Amino acid sequence: MSISLKLLGSKNSIQKTLFTAMAKDLNLKLKKNYKKAEDKVRSLVQGWIFEQPEISSILDDGVLNSLNAQLGFMNGTASQAIEVISLAVAKSVAVEFEQINDKLQGGVIFYLQPDNFSNILGLPEAVIQSTSTQLPWLNWMLTQGSNTIVSGYTYKPDNSGRSGGGTMVSGNLWRIPPTFAGTVENNFITRALQGREKELSSIMEEAFYG
Repeated sequence: MSISLKLLGSKNSIQKTLFTAMAKDLNLKLKKNYKKAEDKVRSLVQGWIFEQPEISSILDDGVLNSLNAQLGFMNGTASQAIEVISLAVAKSVAVEFEQINDKLQGGVIFYLQPDNFSNILGLPEAVIQSTSTQLPWLNWMLTQGSNTIVSGYTYKPDNSGRSGGGTMVSGNLWRIPPTFAGTVENNFITRALQGREKELSSIMEEAFYG
């Protein structure tokens, strides 16, 4: 038994009919799922930040030569600061749903972390309160690169200081260690978000077909 099917109309009109039907179906799925995609990306972003070596060094309470010791975090305070900051970066993620048209143009756009870091640099956790002043450690990490932060003093690793991992003593200068130094264009947050196309594409597929 065989069945024959004859399509009536031009190739363009048939394609348009098919694309219109596909667009309608995809729009329904995207409208239903794009908020789930936003939540999934936010969860992943926080994890990506915790993968960065800078974060590991900041969380090294009392470890000599660590960022925790050099920046002078009081024992136990770094983990809370990183949790708050990473969550703020994750919450900055926005997913915009663009209606798909009959040319199958449209879909989902991901927006990740404002370039000026305004959502995190103003947080209380972005600053360490020392005896006499506030130390904007997050600004140093994200924007100052290898610039001199402190003149006339250098870091001495020992078991003293706020962190229990060292203190500042008279010397030449101190700056963020070159391994961890970040600029506005290249820092631990921008690096955490780079090269994530595969993960984002996977989330988009879930939004389209989930």
